[in-house]
Amino acid sequence: MAAYKAIVTGGARGIGYALTSAIVAAGGKVRFLDVLASEGAKAQKSLDEKYGRGNAVFLQCDVAKKDELRGAFNEAKSQMDGVNVVFNNAGVMSITFEDEKIRYEEIMAVNLGGVISGSILGLELMGKGYGGDGGVIINTASFAVFTPPPFSHQPVYSAVKAGVAQFTRCLAQTSPAEHNVRVNCVCPHGVWTDMLKPSIEHNQKKFAQLPQEQRDSMQAYFEEVSKLFLEPTDVSNEVMKLINDESKNDQVLSIVRNPNDPAHIITQNHPTMAMPQ
Repeated sequence: MAAYKAIVTGGARGIGYALTSAIVAAGGKVRFLDVLASEGAKAQKSLDEKYGRGNAVFLQCDVAKKDELRGAFNEAKSQMDGVNVVFNNAGVMSITFEDEKIRYEEIMAVNLGGVISGSILGLELMGKGYGGDGGVIINTASFAVFTPPPFSHQPVYSAVKAGVAQFTRCLAQTSPAEHNVRVNCVCPHGVWTDMLKPSIEHNQKKFAQLPQEQRDSMQAYFEEVSKLFLEPTDVSNEVMKLINDESKNDQVLSIVRNPNDPAHIITQNHPTMAMPQ
């Protein structure tokens, strides 16, 4: 790929920050979007210190607000004189089903609506059918696409992440031919991010209320599962591979730590099921 000119949503922390860092370290430019102004400013300061000013620039934006997102995408393209990578990564997660019942519209609007809007805007900015030169869109789904999350009941979160995977699959069927834009998504297992920490703390408190035998059993289970949690850079490394390998399209890529060898990462594409003839 030519020099990276990337838009990263949810870029102030976690996976988004890791990818922003990786792209700038490789000589690219990034405009990273986030709704959190203070975290964005903190990330901006850190990136400026590491890579110099102007390579990664923070734009505050709520991906659930289509007009705001369009404005940020257009500003990013103007600042970088083009775009060839869009990473729709912004997401929110509740801790309990009771919380999901209150926040489900927000979860749908950010985790699925933001991805759909970001992908449409990415096509408009990069697609040859709109006068662009092509590029790649990568969406963040979740391992919850394949199995329910282990520590809490999150049916809305799981459903919208499955929607991200299916949306990616469908868009990838036509976009490369029509627009020269590849479309992929990543489905990581649990990742050590600020979004995960409240869920862990909540479940640790729940463990403490159990009878001793159950508490010990659940704690042992948690310790085993947590050994498989990923670092943000584990995910950003796989995203960079998808960006750079121009043969990769329609990838719904699970990313997990090898339970038999946690130092290594296992990735697997889960392809679209062919319709019977």
